[in-house]
Amino acid sequence: MYKKIFVPLMLINNNVYTFVSGIFISLSINIFTSLCFEKSKLYNSWFMYLASLVFLVASALCMYLATKLSKFQNYIIEKRVMDYEKKKSIVLDATKKVHTKWVVTYICTVLMVIVGILLLVFNFVAEK
Repeated sequence: MYKKIFVPLMLINNNVYTFVSGIFISLSINIFTSLCFEKSKLYNSWFMYLASLVFLVASALCMYLATKLSKFQNYIIEKRVMDYEKKKSIVLDATKKVHTKWVVTYICTVLMVIVGILLLVFNFVAEK
């Protein structure tokens, strides 16, 4: 599972993770500031406040992934490795002792995004 799912995710350019992190932080700030401008009570829209925090955590996790993956990707670019299998083997060699950390980080990132979306949906359903 690690070789088939997570290693290809590690080969995605770290700028993509930085971009996604920016989207999540922007979403979090927009949710939070719109709630502050509306002066809504905490008990009326706590799903939104919680979603804002969850997207903030997702943004931090994406930024963590981007900074950690830049080392592998810089090495691959520096050595001018073009073959996909060689790139995979470089990442596998570099992460063989800590692959559980990578799996947990990716799973937590996906879970944070899903939970954030569900909290937004629950908030809109609860308002009606």
